[in-house]
Amino acid sequence: MTDTGGPHRRPTRAADTGAARVGARATMGDMDAVLPYILALAPTVGVAGIFYVVMKNILEGDRRERLAQAKWEAQQRADKGDERG
Repeated sequence: MTDTGGPHRRPTRAADTGAARVGARATMGDMDAVLPYILALAPTVGVAGIFYVVMKNILEGDRRERLAQAKWEAQQRADKGDERG
């Protein structure tokens, strides 16, 4: 007969439930449960990091280009002013 959990059921010990596990064994068990989620999120985090770096460089390059353009235009205006005078 199988035990149905009736009144004569043996009390559950901490060792049976895994609550007594400590140290690396408990950590590895927890990692086994978490690792698939970490691996599932890793590509998304990687792509987000690449996206951040690319966008940062694009915006920084645009800022430098605008500064160079403004400097060049100021030089051109100054040169035209010298020609008139």
